[in-house]
Amino acid sequence: MEYYDAGDGGFFMRRRGPLCGLIGCLMIVLGVLIVFAMVLPPGFWWFIIGVALIAVGFCCANRR
Repeated sequence: MEYYDAGDGGFFMRRRGPLCGLIGCLMIVLGVLIVFAMVLPPGFWWFIIGVALIAVGFCCANRR
């Protein structure tokens, strides 16, 4: 009977590219937003869109 040698890290321990962490975080955020969309009223989302647009405006203004 042979035993598996996990000294090399195994299949799930392989190195991943730099985008894998970003994609994983985006998937988690999108999942949370979908759950919130089912629970929270539509007026809340208009408020969030307004806040996001103001934040993007500040970021664009500070870049110049």
